[in-house]
Amino acid sequence: MFLIKFFCYFVFSFAILCISVGNKPLFSHLHKITSPYSRSIMSSLKDAAIKGLKKGKNIISNTIPKEVDSVNSTYSAIRKSKYMKVDNDIPEDQYTSEERDLLEKILKENQ
Repeated sequence: MFLIKFFCYFVFSFAILCISVGNKPLFSHLHKITSPYSRSIMSSLKDAAIKGLKKGKNIISNTIPKEVDSVNSTYSAIRKSKYMKVDNDIPEDQYTSEERDLLEKILKENQ
């Protein structure tokens, strides 16, 4: 049904626009009247589209990082001991029997 209505409206509008007025079809007269308005509308739409595309490019370019972040260090976790001073004055984990008993007592009280 939609296609039949569309076809009927198309034929009807085509027939009206083909009516000859002053040795020219009605379409030519309507085109002469409406062309300045349609040109100004199209130019303003074109300008708005160009501005929108520029804004879109700016938004996209701001979200993409310009440089890749990388570490340019020759110090790695494996080699730090070579470059850092190693502190050998760390006490060993050896406790006297009194200290050990005291620590055990503290642990039992906190459980």
